Amino acid sequence: EEGAVYSWGVSKEGVLGHGREEAWRWGFFFRDTVEAAPRLVRALADSGRRVVSVHAGHMHSACVDDAGMCHIWGDGRNNQLGQGADSAATNFTVPKLVPGLGRVSALACGGLHSLAVQYHAGLVVAWGANQGGELGYGVEQDQRSNTPRLCKLDGKTGGTGFVQVSAGWKHSAAVTQNGKLYTWGWSGSVGQHYGDDAATSGGQLGLGNDLDWWEPTAVGGFGGYGARLSAVDVSCGFNHTVVLVEEK
Repeated sequence: EEGAVYSWGVSKEGVLGHGREEAWRWGFFFRDTVEAAPRLVRALADSGRRVVSVHAGHMHSACVDDAGMCHIWGDGRNNQLGQGADSAATNFTVPKLVPGLGRVSALACGGLHSLAVQYHAGLVVAWGANQGGELGYGVEQDQRSNTPRLCKLDGKTGGTGFVQVSAGWKHSAAVTQNGKLYTWGWSGSVGQHYGDDAATSGGQLGLGNDLDWWEPTAVGGFGGYGARLSAVDVSCGFNHTVVLVEEK
């Protein structure tokens, strides 16, 4: 079926979107937390929504329908579902709309945060955990947000013209309509997530250092060809970033 969503894998915290039955389908003593084959996300199919993009974070999932509305589900303990204060610590096992977000043109799910580009204005909004500045609010503290808020650009809230966003474990990136690349968040300066990652952290923002940046900051360079190249797309991994460029 066109625009249908399927999910599979570990179903803890409602991350697959199959409802409460996903963790209880064999009963309490024999419950199965794994879907080993693709399974239709029935709530979306029954709603009549045609989905045009899907996104997976560490323990939450989201999609955008053909009207530009964001549906989100899974673990909400770090506010990454954007459902407001009353639902900040709640897991949702079926997709829910993000209140107050409106239409979006791009979406990304990170480790414990989420990003979106507002459809009309091209503004980046973020919500969830903010341990390394990944929300881009310009606030140097772990100030979570349980609802979407505007990121800052050059010290001013706003920054129009974004077309792409990506979210890593604790860092974020976005591309503007005119091909500029911005990154922000954790770059390894405050230590590692856990011990086995000691050799993998640092420099994922591409800003020439391993400092954390608490608001979107332009990335230059590209091997010395920065003046001739424009960013087209970007993807954030756990602690690394990949960008697609084209010649101006």
